[in-house]
Amino acid sequence: MDTHWKLLLDRNRAITIPHILRMCREVGIVANFERVDVCGHEEVEPAVVRLYEATGDARWWKLAKFFVDTRGTEAGGRRKRGEFSRDHAPLFDQTEAVGQAPRATYFYSSAADIGRITGDERYYTALRRLWEDVVTRKLYLHGGIGSRHENEGFGAACELPNLTACAEVCAAVSFVMWSTRMFRLEADARYFDVIERTLYNNRAAGPPTLTVNGQPVELRNVLTSGFARLARDWRSGDMVELELPMPVRRVVARPEVKDCLGKVALQRGPSRSVRGTPSQDQGSAFCNLARSQRGDASFFVFFSFFRLTERTDK
Repeated sequence: MDTHWKLLLDRNRAITIPHILRMCREVGIVANFERVDVCGHEEVEPAVVRLYEATGDARWWKLAKFFVDTRGTEAGGRRKRGEFSRDHAPLFDQTEAVGQAPRATYFYSSAADIGRITGDERYYTALRRLWEDVVTRKLYLHGGIGSRHENEGFGAACELPNLTACAEVCAAVSFVMWSTRMFRLEADARYFDVIERTLYNNRAAGPPTLTVNGQPVELRNVLTSGFARLARDWRSGDMVELELPMPVRRVVARPEVKDCLGKVALQRGPSRSVRGTPSQDQGSAFCNLARSQRGDASFFVFFSFFRLTERTDK
């Protein structure tokens, strides 16, 4: 256990452990349970998994597993809460991401942890299906998720409006958490492509170059699961250089995304700039740049698209 976690745990043990033990008793993990149910907000499951990792006490991951496996069922006579809470069907039967996006990705994060701890591949199979649904049908250009502002939730496939999108920070944080845990289950660089897009609104756009002491390395000979493995007799002063070129790219949405028909986005690296104004009368390059209630235009910059027929020299 690292020093930070040890200090945090020692400081809060007297407060945290009794609360979680009471939770265990209430849902039936330990003796004298009162009811079988799940939490309304799925933030608790990742928390108790972390508690297990910090203490080595198996009760905590078993509590998280109980919550994950009970959601979507009528175990103990409980009443399901519906799609908003992913409580409409057991995880293994779910086919698409639904409901409130931050809560969903917290839930998927903890389920991935349980799959890793138990070695049960059913968790990975279900989560890979849900992850593919998000990244191929419900993901904004800048890595945002949760398009419906009325419930901070996932919409239907390719329901990605520009002006009314939610795509809040909480969803981005928990989406990174989920993708990180998916990578722990399967060392596929696709997960980190999504993580980088979400964190930095960027991923490398061109072929990278790798050199050792100025000599190029043929990447296809050293790549494994998206990572370069260099095996050699290393000496003091050896230099490894990796160049990730970031040329300007034209990015178009899927044709099912109605708000983006006939439009294209320009993307280069982690930084973005805005030129022009929201007014089309002034020849603005951005057609979907809008101001929020507090007058902050930057919120919408990241998923604005250029019209192909408009001027872009302003």
